[in-house]
Amino acid sequence: MTSLVKTSHGYYKLRLRVYKELVPYLNRQELNKSLKTKDIKKAKLKARKILNEYHTIKSYCELNKTSEAFIIQLCKDFIENTLELNSINREVSKPHQYTYEEVIEDFCIY
Repeated sequence: MTSLVKTSHGYYKLRLRVYKELVPYLNRQELNKSLKTKDIKKAKLKARKILNEYHTIKSYCELNKTSEAFIIQLCKDFIENTLELNSINREVSKPHQYTYEEVIEDFCIY
């Protein structure tokens, strides 16, 4: 989901739901970026630039042959340069994948 939202002060911001595979790399579920303009045409141009870079990262993430280090670097550059945020050096945490036995055991306890 992507949308341009007009704030109460009349400025536009970009709201973007983060692709589920990129959540561990970006450490957030949603991106909000002020476009610092009240003009809709300028807002659309700025949003298009951000979205192009985001979709490039998403495309690389969907490729099976892309290394994890490369995706981490792309996300770090995106956060620092495009979103102009301070990136926090966190380790990528993948969600725990339950085994069949763990699921059955949890179900029996429930």
